Amino acid sequence: MSFGGQGAGFGHQGVVPLGGAAAQPIVLPITANLGAFYSVVRLSTWTGSCLRVRRASDNTEQDIGFRGNAVDKAAADAFAAGSLLFITKWYDQSGNGLDLVQATQANQPSFGQPGEWRGIRGISIDGVSTSTTVQKWLQNATLTANRNALTVYQFLTPSSYGNDVQYSFTDSGFTTEYAKAYTNAAPFGVNYGSAVNTLMIGRTNPGVISVSVSGSTGIIARHHGAEFTNATNAASQALGGLQIGKSLAGSTFNGDHNLWAFAFYNATHTSANMQAIEAVLNASFQPPSGFTKRLIYGGSSLITGAFTTLLQNPAYFGGFTYSSDWELFQTAVHGRTLVQEFGLRGDFDTLKDATKSKVVMVIDAPSNDIAVATYADQATAIAAGQTLYTGTTVPFQNNLKTNTIIPIVPTCIARTGFQSGTGNFREDARLAYNAAVIAGGVTNSHAVSDRAADARLSNPADTTYFAADGTHLTNLGTSILAAIDQAKILAA
Repeated sequence: MSFGGQGAGFGHQGVVPLGGAAAQPIVLPITANLGAFYSVVRLSTWTGSCLRVRRASDNTEQDIGFRGNAVDKAAADAFAAGSLLFITKWYDQSGNGLDLVQATQANQPSFGQPGEWRGIRGISIDGVSTSTTVQKWLQNATLTANRNALTVYQFLTPSSYGNDVQYSFTDSGFTTEYAKAYTNAAPFGVNYGSAVNTLMIGRTNPGVISVSVSGSTGIIARHHGAEFTNATNAASQALGGLQIGKSLAGSTFNGDHNLWAFAFYNATHTSANMQAIEAVLNASFQPPSGFTKRLIYGGSSLITGAFTTLLQNPAYFGGFTYSSDWELFQTAVHGRTLVQEFGLRGDFDTLKDATKSKVVMVIDAPSNDIAVATYADQATAIAAGQTLYTGTTVPFQNNLKTNTIIPIVPTCIARTGFQSGTGNFREDARLAYNAAVIAGGVTNSHAVSDRAADARLSNPADTTYFAADGTHLTNLGTSILAAIDQAKILAA
């Protein structure tokens, strides 16, 4: 399994990009069995508004319509008057009246910065990595469907592989979850959730995810032109509700992403039908052109923005998303080690692109490698840290350079549970690895992003910069890490 090349899955040239004054309306090639349709681009048969927003400054609400068939950003900006906007309703353009609503202010998704993509606002579904924290979501509790005859389409911009539920079909009380889609598994975000399978490639450009659930044929999932199947069958279940963006209690991963279109059909579609819908959505949401550089962010949950909110990960804080001229590939997966990342080097090789002025990859630091290791003594730990650099990082960055990808090698920041000199000796391994990275920067010709040198990232007990788990970072900690990386990326 590998990443697609530049523009993978799009290939519909000559279409005005999303948000242009003449943006094309969505014309669905299949209208039978359409259950509901929500989008920031107008469905050709729809004459109503796009959504309803609440202005944070005074809690006034207003419908926002379309301009040039895309959601009216100018009207939203004027109404906002510098305030934040939150979504209270997303209108169902299918005509079936299944509007998605959220009356509780704390749960309302954001409509605005940082969720803009080249001048267009998306639906920012965000939440942090804890089941006790309120997440953002929209729902229609009266939706009814049979999960064994259901096809779902999403068009979204993932910020990372920390994404949890993009959609969830539940009972009316949200106590039982019958079908969902989420990511976070090796190699690039494949996961099955309640018998729903999806693949997400985390890049700046949005992409279509389509999932067909069927008790007789299993699951068909498509993303960026690739098709996957899962033989898992779900028992027939009459669903009693739909929610977008909110995970049930017990979620351990983020839900950071922007949603641009969401549709479901009360029918199991064939692969050909799915491809037809996919082509229309790709054409209606044509990605921007003009990316002159490419950034690949490898890594683990530290890079997915775990325990931060609203798309706040290093790539976002570093200014490499949405309006920049960098095409971003976010490839971090929760729990992934540096050794596992190195094992996927062939997939990263496919991201070389001679048309770009430069292609840069940030290699992850080995916090997870060290965390799962056991060292008998200090000498063993030091030797292991050095070997991790010489045996994994060096050949990894050499492989990238062979493929004209510029490597950035970060040092490993502190982590709760690492001890030095006594106990598990993991801190000795971390310090030895960092010393090897710094010394090897010149010897092995790679840029060093010395995250560990910043004193603010040296004390995992400091909740100003570290999350309560002492492993991940807060918003402020993430912004510090991002600034360190950014300097090296721009200078690469």
